[in-house]
Amino acid sequence: MEEVLKYSLRPFPSSLATSEGDLVKTAKSKLLHKIEEDVPPVPGACVDLPAVENKACILDAMAVLQTLIVIQATFGKLATNLLTKVVNAAIFSKCKRVDFVGDRYPRQSIKNRERVRRAMSGVQVIRIFSEQQNVPRQWKKFMSSGDNKEELMKFIFSTWRKADPQLLKGVEVFLAHEEICHRFFYSNGEMMCSEIGELYCDHEEADTMHTSLEYRTIIIKSPDTDVLLIALNACVGTDADIMFETGVGTGGRNISVTKIRHCLGDQWCCSLIDLHAITDLLFCSI
Repeated sequence: MEEVLKYSLRPFPSSLATSEGDLVKTAKSKLLHKIEEDVPPVPGACVDLPAVENKACILDAMAVLQTLIVIQATFGKLATNLLTKVVNAAIFSKCKRVDFVGDRYPRQSIKNRERVRRAMSGVQVIRIFSEQQNVPRQWKKFMSSGDNKEELMKFIFSTWRKADPQLLKGVEVFLAHEEICHRFFYSNGEMMCSEIGELYCDHEEADTMHTSLEYRTIIIKSPDTDVLLIALNACVGTDADIMFETGVGTGGRNISVTKIRHCLGDQWCCSLIDLHAITDLLFCSI
């Protein structure tokens, strides 16, 4: 018996799996904090960055929607107020362009098991038929369904293309939804909308091609560690100064992705995302 007890009596050791057989995973933020130990946050806000003309802002659409404080009664008002919020985020960062980039939620996905585990029970799929339709009271429960998220992004697109062009305030808005991306801009007193074929995307995660254009400064706003690691991998192929703005309230901070690249080197920046996937941390994203 003494010899038997030297070994795990479970199919997998407790360091790798729970008693139910689920994978034991470290919180994703641990990796972010470890990186920050070597590269401290940039003091001040992104608004303090040099006011260069060639600057773009990228927003994590799902993070913005998940944390939205919903006080609007209808989906129409929600979409209109969201456009104002997105434009104001660009103006605050002195950007003339803002990309509102979302994920896709295909029915067959490697992330399905994790999404089912984290989703709230009894979630109802809601189809949005008109701008006058009421927003569900349980917003977080509504947003825990991938089908609801994709339905909302389609509705946001249809609403923004009919919105008052004055809401843009001179900012170009790029909306990535489903597999396509559209550009909204003001021209001759009208809201113009055009599809951007170069930003076509058929994979789940928000696309890194939004950083591939020639901008001197790119500001990415997201609370997700996944986004930082994807940005680290993408920054190797660009000379732009990339900033990652994360956290809320007093915990808000700016991290220079470019400085991390110079500190760790290109090889580490490219390999960190592989480590993130191999350790299954990437499957935590919902």
